[in-house]
Amino acid sequence: RAGAAVVAGGGSALDAVEAAIRSLEDDDSLDAGRGSWLNDQGEAELDAMIMDGSLRAGGVAAVTNTEHPISLARKVMENTEHVLLVGAGANKFAVEQGLAESEGPLADLVTDAAKSEFERYAKYKNCVDSIFRVVEPPQNQGHDTVGCVVLDTHGKLAAGTSTGGITGKKAGRVGDSPLIGSGAYCDDEVGAASSTGHGEAIAKTTLCRHALWLVEQGMPVEKAGQAALAHMSKRCGDNGGGTGGLILIDNKGNTARVFTTQFMAWAACCKNVDGEEMIRAEVSPSAAPVELVMPAS
Repeated sequence: RAGAAVVAGGGSALDAVEAAIRSLEDDDSLDAGRGSWLNDQGEAELDAMIMDGSLRAGGVAAVTNTEHPISLARKVMENTEHVLLVGAGANKFAVEQGLAESEGPLADLVTDAAKSEFERYAKYKNCVDSIFRVVEPPQNQGHDTVGCVVLDTHGKLAAGTSTGGITGKKAGRVGDSPLIGSGAYCDDEVGAASSTGHGEAIAKTTLCRHALWLVEQGMPVEKAGQAALAHMSKRCGDNGGGTGGLILIDNKGNTARVFTTQFMAWAACCKNVDGEEMIRAEVSPSAAPVELVMPAS
């Protein structure tokens, strides 16, 4: 709703993506911002990126001192010549931009739930298989990277992704989320995409860029997402890897959400023919989508 409110007020896709992801980073039940999973040292290291349809982009990785890495990523895009800052340099930049009080780790990032999860996974080599391997019956094991894609009323696109990574990852590990073309991609001439899942596999196959390249070749967004995920599974599917999910929108407003993980929570907002905002949301494949109608203001 935070992002939808920006678009409804005539705001930009970029502002909407940042607003939506900030609201998700504030939800400590998700693996982004406060509530992020912990690395093998018991610390939260956050990654994020944001991109608009003109190919402007910014990202941060292994940040430890701000609850809103998506906003820091935008600062990288708008206030530097670079597209990615990492570790100590990103922490220093967060202080310079007023998004952190000090360069040291922010204690509020570590929640009790993250501590409990950390105790279950002692070593990274077990994490990928345990989190991403398909099991029967399905278990909601929780790897809740957050992302957003937006087409605004001006016909402009934006995309963003934010994550705390996977529990027990090596300190300093960077997955797909802050990498252009992997964690997200956006081009006004084609569409926008954001991904979640096994970060190493997504990075190896540049999942978001691959899906949008297929859209660029004329494939509908849903089929493009399915094809990109199938390619990733085929090439990177050993030992529980190679699974993931995508949210996509093309430059005509067609949307898709596709995933090979057992669960992927998603929500979509658009306007119906009566000018009412329609929000559709779903938590798992077995749950019926929930529709909310809000009269246009």
